[in-house]
Formats: sequence, C-alpha cells, structure tokens
Amino acid sequence: MKRFLGVFIVLFMIFSMSFSVFASWKSDLKKAKDFVLIERYDLAEKEIQNAILENPTKAELHYQVGLIYFEMDRERQWTKAFRVAAKLDESQKSKIANFYEETGFFQAKKKKLRSSDFLRYFLPAIEFGGEEKRREICIRLDSISRGYVLEPNFRKAGESFRALCRLRPENSDFACNALMRMADLYKVKNRLQVYQVAASFSDVCNFQIGEKIALLAKLNNIEKSFSDKCKKEARKYLSKSEYEEFFPPDFVIYKPGQKKVFKLKAGERSGHYVRAHKGVSNVRLQSSHGDYKIITRNGRAYVPKKLPKHFSEDFIVFGVTDTVMRIVFE
Repeated sequence: MKRFLGVFIVLFMIFSMSFSVFASWKSDLKKAKDFVLIERYDLAEKEIQNAILENPTKAELHYQVGLIYFEMDRERQWTKAFRVAAKLDESQKSKIANFYEETGFFQAKKKKLRSSDFLRYFLPAIEFGGEEKRREICIRLDSISRGYVLEPNFRKAGESFRALCRLRPENSDFACNALMRMADLYKVKNRLQVYQVAASFSDVCNFQIGEKIALLAKLNNIEKSFSDKCKKEARKYLSKSEYEEFFPPDFVIYKPGQKKVFKLKAGERSGHYVRAHKGVSNVRLQSSHGDYKIITRNGRAYVPKKLPKHFSEDFIVFGVTDTVMRIVFE
C-alpha cells in the first residue's frame, strides 16, 4: 500500500509539473496578446521569449507565437515560428496551411486588391499544404474571379485571375477570354483598359484584342487623342499587314530609280503623301504642261520656281491647273 501511494505521489508531482509548465507558457502568451492589443510590442516580445525559453520544443507554442507575430505584422518572425512548429510536429502543417489560405482570401475584401496580396499567403499555404492545397485554393480563386467578372469589376477580376494563373498557368487563356467579354459592359474609354488587362494574360487572343482596339479608334464622336491612343495600342497586337488593313498609310514610299506620274485636274490633290526612301538623295519634279504646287505635311506650299532642292518631309501635289506631273527619285 505504501509503495502504491509513493508511485501515486510521484505521478501526481510529474503531472502537476507538466500542468504548471503548460499553464505557464499559455499564461505568457496570453499576456503577450494583451500587450499586442495596446501596441506594447516590446513587452509582448518579452513574454513570447519567456514562453519559448520555458518550453522550446512545444510545437503548439511556436504555432501560437506565429499567430501573435502575425498580429504584430512581423512577417520574418511569424514565418520562422511556423517553420519551427512544422519541424517539431508535422501535424502542425495543415493548420499553418489553412491559416495562410484563409488569410489570403481575406485579402479579397480589400478595396485595392492586388495579386501580390493573394500570393503573399497562398504560396506558403501550398508549401505547407502541398498540391491538394493548391487545388483547393485554385478552385476558390476561380470562383472569386468569375464573381468579379459578373459584377463587373475588371480590375479586381484581373488581379484575382493573375493570382490564379500564377498558381495554375494553364488558366491564362480562359482569363484572357473572360476579361475580353467584360469589355462590352463598360463605357468606350474603359474598354481600352479592359483589353489591356486581358492582353497581359495570353497572346492567343492578340488579333482579337488588336481588332477590338482598332475598332474603338474608328468610332464616331470620340476625341482624336483617344483615337490616336487606341491606334498606338492596337499596333502592339497586330502584324504590320493586319494593322494597315484597319489604318491604311496615308503615304507611299519611293526608292531610288523609281518614277511617279500624277494626272491632276485643276484643284485636285494627289491621293497619298509622297515619302522618299532614305536612299533617295534627290527628287526631280517635271510638268509637261499646267501649273502645280507642292504641299508638305506641315502645310507649307511651294510653287515650281521656289522648290527646295531636297524634301525632308512627305508632300502631296496640288493641281493649280490641269497638269501631268512626273516625279523622279534619284
């Protein structure tokens, strides 16, 4: 009986000591959390270090420390704490992965959403949770992205899709097409921005995007500055020949050894501007009969007797009277 009582006392003492240690680090962390609430991070840090010194191999302690450092916005420290917790006990990994995942999706509520806000948490979530966590996150991201498409909110949809495509690049073509379809829901000037965001995901739709931007440039009742901006943007997505189908050049280039004849009636202008190739050193103008003027692109007009020796600008020919004009490029 005495032997049994002795064993019981020893076990009780061990249990009491363990409970005391458990209660101690729990108490330290509770104090740390209280200090965080009043932004006394220096005192919170002391309580955290006390808890770690008392029980440095407790995985749950390091996990809780990571959560406290997160509230303090100290990324380096919370990252280290989570890694230590996972190293001490692999079962902590799922909790850490879930924490990162939920924190990442909380970012979706931000007014100024950026894909980096998602990825800051999703990448470590996948590191701790593996491919199954990647699949889970991508399903949720896809749903959120589609929701922004329906709102419509092309900026948030773009950032959400960007995070999704970083985790699963094969979604890029779908993101591009989904954003393109959104454009018709916006006013003309916003459509250009939607097309630019869509183009950043995939080059599969380059022609369709270039075509739609080119058509914006040709709409009636839009400012010339916006039209010019659209033309410049469309050029990024269309080949030279495709671009010239929408916007034929207003000039023709002539090389050395070529000749051009214009038959103009009084008051008639030649169609395209004449542009001399870089290899042309001299342009000779001859008229069999009639009078004409040379008008440069900046609007300056020259009569035959006052023609400059070289034309640095494009020019058109204006028939003052009925005339046949022959131009030789040398």
